[in-house]
Amino acid sequence: MKKVLLFITLFGVALSLHAQAPQGINYQAVARNTAGAPITGTSVNVGFKIREGSNGPVIYDETHTGASTGTTGLFTLTIGQGQASVGTFSSVPWATGTKFLEVLINGASAGTQQMMSVPYALFAASGNQGSQGATGAQGPQGNPGLQGATGLQGLQGQPGPAYVPEIVIIEERTPANSGMGGGGAAQNFTRRKLNTITTGANSNVSLDVSNNTFELKSGTYIIQAAAPANRVNTHRIVLRDQSNDQGVLFGTNEYSPLIPNLATVQTTSHIYGKLEVPLNSTRRFRLEHWVDSTNTDTNALGNAPSFNGLGVNNIYARVVIEKIQ
Repeated sequence: MKKVLLFITLFGVALSLHAQAPQGINYQAVARNTAGAPITGTSVNVGFKIREGSNGPVIYDETHTGASTGTTGLFTLTIGQGQASVGTFSSVPWATGTKFLEVLINGASAGTQQMMSVPYALFAASGNQGSQGATGAQGPQGNPGLQGATGLQGLQGQPGPAYVPEIVIIEERTPANSGMGGGGAAQNFTRRKLNTITTGANSNVSLDVSNNTFELKSGTYIIQAAAPANRVNTHRIVLRDQSNDQGVLFGTNEYSPLIPNLATVQTTSHIYGKLEVPLNSTRRFRLEHWVDSTNTDTNALGNAPSFNGLGVNNIYARVVIEKIQ
């Protein structure tokens, strides 16, 4: 079976505004193989796990069997309407704590990310309900207005083009099994050496990788980024705008103990957020990897087995950019 890369756009959409909250969240994703091409015209088994905190317990787990990918690799599901194995969707306490969503494709984890927002109806349904107020008095009925003339029917517009996600992937690749190495001072950062661009079909996102940076033209983007590390204690990735030297997106704080010769203790800092580039302008960004401590051995920032690319290169950092407007 082909390996599947999953690039996620998560939409929290209330299906109705009736008195009872709809038990589901719409979900769309594009399934791609390891070469970046869409996996079309097939079916995959998709699992969703909702966790209390980034590494907390699973409070809800469900599976969707035989999700069909379309002509662009796009498939659509509703979280909350699969076959549940842990908990019930209606009992998820949306109003308390921070929820994280882990996605599994054919049983393999495709990553975990924070659920940045929850449909209002689900959030309200999980909170405390106040008492119902008294019914007010009925107001007087107004006089009916005059009926206006029937307007002319407008011309029918042409159907718009089908939506194709504009995906760009930037990666830091080095020869297989070559450790990143330590270096630098504690509490400093390593600027990730982004050196490979892979673009999806029909993508017009303008990029120029140089000096470990990339450039975006005006528009609205969804940014996902990830960088692993070994033996650096606390670490975090930051996306910085070089025009004003300000951080614009901040990754999760992760911890990998500074223990010599313990290469398996690897954690990954993740970014997921929206980025706005003003009209008629461009912005250049840099991905930085901040560490609390450094280690001089060759694996201090770690090999990256979970980001291996085609068995030829190791991928130590990845930025996935989707232009949505």
